Amino acid sequence: MTAFLKKIKRAFDAERLRSRFASESVRAFLHDWKRFRWHAGAVHLDRREAALAEIVMGYHVLEKGLTMPHRRLGFGRPAALNLARLVEAFEKKHGTDPQAVHAAAVLRAYRQLHAAEQMPRLDAFLAARPAVPAAVEPHVRREDYFAAKDAPFPAFAASRHCVRHFAGPVPRETVERAIAVAVTAPSACNRQHARVHVVDSPALRDRLFGMQGGTRGFGQDADKVLVVSADLSAVGTARRLHERRHLRAEPLLRAAPRGRRGLHPALERSAGDGRRGPQTAGPARFGGNRPARRLRRAARRVRRAGFAAPRPGFDHHLARRRDVKILLGGVPFGCDNVGDEAILACVVRMLRESVPGAELSVATADPATGPRLGVRAVPAFGFAGTPVAGFAAEAAKHDAYVWCGATGLSDYPHVALDLLEAAQRAGVPAFVWGVGMDDELNPVFFKLHGRRRALLRALGLAGLWERRLRARLARRIAAVLPRCRGVWLRDPQSAAVLASLGFPGAKVAADTAILQGPSESSNAGEAGPKRRLGLCISTQRQVADLGGVRRLVAAVRADGADVLGIPMNPKTDRALLESLGVPCIPGDTPEAVCDAAATCDAVLSSRLHLLILAANVGTPVLGIARGAKLANWLSNFGRTVEGSVADCDWDAATAHVLAALHDRGDWDAVRAAAYTRLRARFDAARAEFAAALRSLPAR
Repeated sequence: MTAFLKKIKRAFDAERLRSRFASESVRAFLHDWKRFRWHAGAVHLDRREAALAEIVMGYHVLEKGLTMPHRRLGFGRPAALNLARLVEAFEKKHGTDPQAVHAAAVLRAYRQLHAAEQMPRLDAFLAARPAVPAAVEPHVRREDYFAAKDAPFPAFAASRHCVRHFAGPVPRETVERAIAVAVTAPSACNRQHARVHVVDSPALRDRLFGMQGGTRGFGQDADKVLVVSADLSAVGTARRLHERRHLRAEPLLRAAPRGRRGLHPALERSAGDGRRGPQTAGPARFGGNRPARRLRRAARRVRRAGFAAPRPGFDHHLARRRDVKILLGGVPFGCDNVGDEAILACVVRMLRESVPGAELSVATADPATGPRLGVRAVPAFGFAGTPVAGFAAEAAKHDAYVWCGATGLSDYPHVALDLLEAAQRAGVPAFVWGVGMDDELNPVFFKLHGRRRALLRALGLAGLWERRLRARLARRIAAVLPRCRGVWLRDPQSAAVLASLGFPGAKVAADTAILQGPSESSNAGEAGPKRRLGLCISTQRQVADLGGVRRLVAAVRADGADVLGIPMNPKTDRALLESLGVPCIPGDTPEAVCDAAATCDAVLSSRLHLLILAANVGTPVLGIARGAKLANWLSNFGRTVEGSVADCDWDAATAHVLAALHDRGDWDAVRAAAYTRLRARFDAARAEFAAALRSLPAR
């Protein structure tokens, strides 16, 4: 009787282990299936990472063909045309990327190989990217491959190459010695479950290559194939096999997406559903298989609920991460300011790179901003006649609100603070990114005008009134900005001004417009037939002595150089420059400004962002101050402004401009060092900003 009971107990224990293994395997499979459904590029082709992965796979196919020892002309033509289409679609939606640029280089190499064939579609694609050179296949000799074998490990690791050409047979003894070294690597829990099989039979090798297509075209040149497998006898349970120590079947099933009315048939069979597959036998007489029973009950609940959404408190690592929705606002975007549009375009590109999959909306007065940048355009609340009242409802549709760019906190502080406060009241995390603070607040709002100015000056109270306005602003700043999730300014001087107004907690980044570059068709770096000065005089706080500007233009022309107007406001600045007899560029985009600045030997401007875009393309810059922002930017290069719009020695400014046109001096070295510092500061701040956005909970 005792032996019989022991036999029953052993059977029960064995069946319980099998049931436990089955239920754990189902849970692990469910987890992997859901992760694939939620994150895989094959499902979410609209995401940036998925589009990049498709581009990488596309150019890898062509690279492989280009490096084959016996390549066939005409190979991969559909793949090449499809790759060009993928790159164009990616750049239109997400902007440029090193992987997309490399794909264009591979396509150029492919076109050079097929120079005798007619490929108009590919020719048009490459003609739009003249600056991208053809990719080159590196030829690595044996001595080059092993040159770094005794070097420090980072140098050794960086010297590795993928090799598809084989010099000849490798002795089996050499292979076995290499394997003996490799198996000394650590394994999880010291299971040592890896097994290496050396296949040197040509017939078996060809059968293996038939299962794995990545070696097609060159695998036949390898005399041996190593197959690495795992010995499952070293794994005791399904949980250890899948390393899913904290999965539970029920919450996984409850978190499945809506729209499906049942489990995959294989999952239902594994779950032991009575309608699909056999019931568990044996242990049911001793109280039933409880794990399988719980799984069946969970599956039935899922079918009845239609795959309900995750319940509150569900583990966010297992739940689907919805793309973050970000609303961007700032100094009125879409109001004919090229500098502001450069900031916006760069912020959009930065967020797409740093927060992949983010859904971006922009508060702008120009509806064309939406299709141009691939974002959703909403009204410019607080500007262009749009009241702030409707902003809270719009902000509530997003996961974050970001006030970004230019000197919006000092130029339009009441609008900025109203919007930030409205977002905070709506429960939307608010951020301030890349803005500057002028040392002088906007005189439209913080200086007296008209009859009030005359009356208070007569009473000797003008200064007191203006100080009262500044103190009121300081109180609002001290109340609103500490509640923001993060405040990053573009330079240390702006942080100091903001600290003087009651908020010392700002961090320093850099102006996002330093990311702006010229167009793909730019002739940057090509010297023109004559020296050229780029000029922009702003109509905002216009230069008091326009006669001095006219004398400077005449002196530059008398010296044999041209003067080119680069208006940053295509309406008002252009009209002023043309009234001074200065011809202007036809374009009004950030790329057109960069292209024009790149053709100049020096740029003189009272607009900050012309100086930034000119410095981006390497052109020496000189500034006429409107507040402290130009001086702050020039201090990065150890320079100062030529004067202010109210008080400038135009004779001295003319002498400095002529000197810059004739001799760049140490500009290139100074600029390189300055941009290294700026990019380091910017990249550190961007990483912190992106981490804060990615950590936001779904609303």
